[in-house]
Amino acid sequence: MSEESEEFFVPSGIGLGAVGELFGHAVLPGLLFLLTGPMGAGKTSLAAGVARGMGITSRIASPTFLYLQSYESSGGPSSLPLLHADWDRVAPGSEDLEEALVSGAEDRVTLVEWGEKLPASLVASFSLRVRFLLSIPRDREGRLLKIFWDPATDRSEDLRLMRGTVRTLLDKKLPSLSRKG
Repeated sequence: MSEESEEFFVPSGIGLGAVGELFGHAVLPGLLFLLTGPMGAGKTSLAAGVARGMGITSRIASPTFLYLQSYESSGGPSSLPLLHADWDRVAPGSEDLEEALVSGAEDRVTLVEWGEKLPASLVASFSLRVRFLLSIPRDREGRLLKIFWDPATDRSEDLRLMRGTVRTLLDKKLPSLSRKG
């Protein structure tokens, strides 16, 4: 089964954090979010929203110089911890960072900025995968967001249920979010 995708235009008035927050309400253990897009597209804003939706009250910042940052939930809907990573400056074959990324992954949510740089073998080690592709429109107003749901796992039913929950939340909480295509 191949990836399924959805595309949205996120107006500046809504913001990527609000979208991420709804995803944070629907997370499951073992989930990997891969965030891809140019500098300034909103990857960290989306990540901060996911964390808020998970009940994490700590300030979420880009882990550019830390590479990996762990956060504990304060009792949100999932009560799962979050590992937030930035793979932009990670050298290929950085075994310590790769091991830290996959160690304990089934008991948390993992979110990787610059996810396109993550080796395919690491991506495949996660049981649930969702990829966000962010882009900036020519007029620089709002953001384009394409979401890829990867059902090629033994947990495809979990992913289908999560996708349904997210769709319901988006329709209910952000009805002005416009779907593309």
